[in-house]
Amino acid sequence: MVGEGFQVTARPDGGIHAELIPPEQGEAQAIAFYVCSVRYPIDPIYLVPLAEDQMYYLYDYYVLELVPCLEAEGHAISEPPSWQVFRDGYLTDPWSPFSDLPPSDEDDWIAINEKCPQQPANLFGPGT
Repeated sequence: MVGEGFQVTARPDGGIHAELIPPEQGEAQAIAFYVCSVRYPIDPIYLVPLAEDQMYYLYDYYVLELVPCLEAEGHAISEPPSWQVFRDGYLTDPWSPFSDLPPSDEDDWIAINEKCPQQPANLFGPGT
């Protein structure tokens, strides 16, 4: 994005933060993002829906590890849905304990993600 003329910074969670731009630069920024997406594509394993065994692994992590971690950090998390409700809503209305967190600034968001990662290790295979 910087090479395409836009100020962005890498975030610790792997994303990018783009500086605010005037509305008239919106189309140029969208094109630059497209160019970068083609030049540096995301591995396809992250772009397809999870298989049922991956969904179960994620659900188990949410309920047994992530919810307790977030609660230990002082966040009130609502009762998790049943496995069946979680699975049935995965594509249309996905549940995540992070949905219950209040809005926060970027530093707080990064800190809670470091203490309580949103995804379990190896969700997409060894080393992911």
